[in-house]
Amino acid sequence: MSNPLYDALFAPHLGAGTPFLHLRDGTTWTHARFLTLAAKYANALRAHGLTPGDRLAVQVAKSPEALALYAACVQAGVVFLPLNPAYTAAEVAYFVEDSGAKLLICDPTEQAALSIAGASTATLDADGRGSFADATDTQPGTFETAARAPNDLAALLYTSGTTGRSKGAMLTQTNLLSNAKVLTDLWQFTEDDCLLHALPIFHTHGLFVATNVMLLAGGPMIFLPRFDTDGYVQIVGRNKDLIISGGFNIYPKEVELALDALPGVQESAVIGVPHPDLGEAVVAVVVPEPNAEPDPQAISAALAESLARFKQPRHIFTVDALPRNTMGKVQKNRLRYAYAKTFAT
Repeated sequence: MSNPLYDALFAPHLGAGTPFLHLRDGTTWTHARFLTLAAKYANALRAHGLTPGDRLAVQVAKSPEALALYAACVQAGVVFLPLNPAYTAAEVAYFVEDSGAKLLICDPTEQAALSIAGASTATLDADGRGSFADATDTQPGTFETAARAPNDLAALLYTSGTTGRSKGAMLTQTNLLSNAKVLTDLWQFTEDDCLLHALPIFHTHGLFVATNVMLLAGGPMIFLPRFDTDGYVQIVGRNKDLIISGGFNIYPKEVELALDALPGVQESAVIGVPHPDLGEAVVAVVVPEPNAEPDPQAISAALAESLARFKQPRHIFTVDALPRNTMGKVQKNRLRYAYAKTFAT
């Protein structure tokens, strides 16, 4: 029996000196280097007692090593469960227990808080170091690929849970492979293309779309730890968040980027709320950095230097944290409800 996903995405690149990951520090990982590490990781997973069909939960920072964990799971037949690093210990406990994960790999700084019944833990940090990495040092760089059927489970992704508790979406070998094949053909990707990869790899697009498509096409990726906002990429946000104030269209993301760049601001969310004259008015909700006390008037003055008047928030609120769902998305609907009467007469 074959392993459809590994055979199509990874096996064609075994031993290949072609570039796969261009990193921020200027170094490049070849396909061969990546797959050798993945094989070592697959051996380490087997040494931890994981067999085909077992679940591996992963809550680590984006890195080449974190991506190699996915490849290792595919090769070993282990079901891959990526988790947002922003999840709390309680949230992780739910995902691990609900999925039946046998092993959780997390950041070393979080291991003490993530002692979850039924699962052992190992660590891997953003630089590829930790107890799991240490356990791979003596492992061979080859692994006998586990046989898997097309309908065997390959991964679990938990839904955002906007209407209730997150539920695990079960993705088979065929699910992931057919998706990659269709998109590679539709987008006409080839080995001559290079993809700017700036999305998180706990997310379906960053992992199962971008990565799988480039593996199938054979091209390299510029692998960034987070979204590239250096001027080459323009972020406009989602249309559903569009604010129309006095007839002007305002994209919250533009205002949020300006806010987040200010000293003392850790993050922000910009929303439109009802206004008796303008239809909607711009409101900013700001989370300060630790020990900082941002002055709303100073923020307004700073924004006046970079944003047109109609884009500037008419009111700035300070909060300890933004409301998020279990996938880490800011729940702007809750903010709009909370501040709906800001300009009520």
